[in-house]
Amino acid sequence: MELMVENSSITTAQIANLLGISRQAVAKQVRRLREDGVIHREGPDNGGRWKVEL
Repeated sequence: MELMVENSSITTAQIANLLGISRQAVAKQVRRLREDGVIHREGPDNGGRWKVEL
């Protein structure tokens, strides 16, 4: 989540690369955070931004 706050346009692939984990692991956590209402995506998948509800 911290990476999304620092760079709202970061991709899951970039997060995975920075953390040294698989993209699927990041996608699983992003899915959970979205279901819990902690984050959501504004705009299109390509070019949109992450909105983190603190």
